[in-house]
Amino acid sequence: MKENERTILPSNIKQVGSVSDEKKVYVEDYASTYLQQYANADNCREKVCFLVGQNITVDGCEALFISGVIQGKYTIQKNGVVQFSEKSWQYAKKQMDIYFVGLEIVGWAYVQEGYEDYIKEGVREYHEANCGRGLDVMLLIDPSERINSFFVRQDEGLRALKGYIIYYEKNEGMHEYMLENKLRPTNDDYRLISEFNTEADEPETEQAFERSRRSEKRTLRLERRDSKKEMGLMSTLSFVMLMVCFVMGAGLVQNDKRINELELSLADIKQELSVADGAQSVFAAENNFVYTEMTTTTLTTETTAAETSTYAEDEPKTIEYKVKSGDTLSIISEKIYGTIDMMENIMQLNDLKDADSLKEGMRLVLPK
Repeated sequence: MKENERTILPSNIKQVGSVSDEKKVYVEDYASTYLQQYANADNCREKVCFLVGQNITVDGCEALFISGVIQGKYTIQKNGVVQFSEKSWQYAKKQMDIYFVGLEIVGWAYVQEGYEDYIKEGVREYHEANCGRGLDVMLLIDPSERINSFFVRQDEGLRALKGYIIYYEKNEGMHEYMLENKLRPTNDDYRLISEFNTEADEPETEQAFERSRRSEKRTLRLERRDSKKEMGLMSTLSFVMLMVCFVMGAGLVQNDKRINELELSLADIKQELSVADGAQSVFAAENNFVYTEMTTTTLTTETTAAETSTYAEDEPKTIEYKVKSGDTLSIISEKIYGTIDMMENIMQLNDLKDADSLKEGMRLVLPK
């Protein structure tokens, strides 16, 4: 079901703080995860981003659903406050046409360390000035203290909401945007361009954008080269393992051949010595010698197979992970595997009924 076709409230939810009856804010899990990653990126530098979703009314209850996050690129800094430029809005509109069709910009997020002690006056003024443009709700994020709060405009200023709700649903648009806009600890894309709206700065901005595109292409080439190196290493390792198996198999064939030769020799000796009256003692001695050698060879083969089996069984197939404060299944999957696609595997392996079952200190078993 598309977001703009919603007619009922989601059932798989997680409440953060105390939710008000006047205005309820729902944030989809992918969007919540990306907000946290975005806030921590680039050494937690001050920055902004767009919140995408829809305001609806269900059973007489007003609710805001946020299912998308768009990076605040090409921002400017005025009076010590990061702000969107016109090119930032153009970029957001293009991303919405690709990933969030049918939705709209419903708010913005401001990343500021230490906002709990104070909110910059410039942030308040910018929010009030742009409410009519879609920035109805403001989310303040303090990445160092892992604190965030939603604010709405009132006659006397900003009013903080006591809490919000994280909901879990299929969100292909946000998932695709996250894959195409992966975040790193340091990223030149989050650059501040002073006085962006002046005509004199426009050529320099276009050059900076072109340099950024070339840098991204170089990064992709390096990633592809590293991937090819890894594939070559895996191919070499596979060939070595194949040769080891071949040698071990050849050894087993040689042992079988030796056993067959010994058995033939034993039959010949038995036939030759059966003619003589005193051949029994000689035959017994020879038989004992051959049997001893055969037994030694067989035991050696069985011991080698047992050691191989023990080695294969001793190798662990899972790892253990202790849940930390603020962890979600998507955060754990991204942290361990570099992707959020392992959430279902983790839930099945730990017999979790839903994604809201995590508690701090819980120990999870993860696929290796």
